[in-house]
Amino acid sequence: DLQRLKYRHARGIVAAVDAQRAELSAALEAARAEGEARGELRLVPGFELPRYYTAVEFHQHPGGVWSDPLAGVAYDYGRRTTMPAHLDPDEIHHRVTAAVPREPHWRRALDLGCGTGRSTLPFALRDRDVAHHGIDLAAPCLVRAYMRSREAGVRIEWSQQRAERTDFPDGHFDLVHSTFLLHEVPRPALREIVRELEGFTAGATPEELAFVRSSLEQ
Repeated sequence: DLQRLKYRHARGIVAAVDAQRAELSAALEAARAEGEARGELRLVPGFELPRYYTAVEFHQHPGGVWSDPLAGVAYDYGRRTTMPAHLDPDEIHHRVTAAVPREPHWRRALDLGCGTGRSTLPFALRDRDVAHHGIDLAAPCLVRAYMRSREAGVRIEWSQQRAERTDFPDGHFDLVHSTFLLHEVPRPALREIVRELEGFTAGATPEELAFVRSSLEQ
């Protein structure tokens, strides 16, 4: 399997990242401390990951993107290998953003399953007057996401949470978006996510929520 080989080969991604472990670990730890101090990164000690997440190595990433502090960096590197060198690996995320017209009443937006922030950043760069949030299960990805938003000069609040049960209040978000998440979530968890959306999504009509439900059942 080519996907597995690109990670596990002696000259693969994991080996390349591991060769820089000391340097990368120091940079990631500094970023984590800075992000938490600035209130832009919220990780949960002892966070309990769901079984459906730990039981599968999504995208053939060895051990999953949650199991090693360098996993977020390796995942970012891996994404670049899926595109020809002359193409922007984030192009699809910019296209998704462009396909979602900006509404003037938006004040807060949430990216569910944000990973390293590839789908969060295009919205944050376009809609700078909106408060942007990203949640994910994997702490290594969230630290890498904070590094990317800091480098881009935009404030995004990253937090370690399950999409099925967040700590956001009802009606908190005007926009909720997600990319490459739902196909990796089992149906019972999807139903919980929809129930959560019904609570914290402000202004969603019954028709819109019904569309989301029917789409997830297909």
